[in-house]
Amino acid sequence: MLITIPDVLSREETAKLRMELNRTEFRDGTATGKKGLKNNLQTEQTGQQLPQLLQTVINGLMRADGFTMYALPRKLHVVFNRYEIGMNYGEHIDAALIGPSQDRAVRSDVSFTVFLSDPASYEGGELVMVTPYGEHFCKGPAGSVVVYPSLVLHRVEPVRSGTRLAAIGWAQSFVRDPLQREMAYEMDKLRRDLARDLPNSPYLERFGRIHQNTLRMWTDN
Repeated sequence: MLITIPDVLSREETAKLRMELNRTEFRDGTATGKKGLKNNLQTEQTGQQLPQLLQTVINGLMRADGFTMYALPRKLHVVFNRYEIGMNYGEHIDAALIGPSQDRAVRSDVSFTVFLSDPASYEGGELVMVTPYGEHFCKGPAGSVVVYPSLVLHRVEPVRSGTRLAAIGWAQSFVRDPLQREMAYEMDKLRRDLARDLPNSPYLERFGRIHQNTLRMWTDN
């Protein structure tokens, strides 16, 4: 299951991130991916400003109900990447463990891309999900995020003009199993719909109890 969430970052936040990232050093992305498959640039995990920029993205994600409902994040790891003309990332699934070191790695249960560039400012660069039901192309507005299970095969199409900036990341979820996580998300949505449409229903509290006890069974310690 894939979801898109608009405006996890404000216009002001995305503009500031673009400005700061234009002054930030990027390195060859093949250092963390298979050569010949991964052709992009990404930020080093150092630099005085970088932790603040990453925290801006994390704060935006954590205040977005849709993201926390879907990902149920326990830990997050985020980096920035940049695609110039001709750059792309071939079909792959994300590594099971991702992080700056083994002792700081997160298990990648949920992957996400926060778009930072205006889609009109570059051609190509679509994030493509490869599923049994066909391919799904994603090119969201600046400040939006696309979120999907980390086991999904995906790629980034070659950029034909302009520059594509994004924050990409991975969540280690409290609910490890993707089907259980999707069901928990649907139950949470239904609970909120009931609270909005039938606030006095005698079934609301009963359903809420079922939802929470189901989560209790599924969550990792």
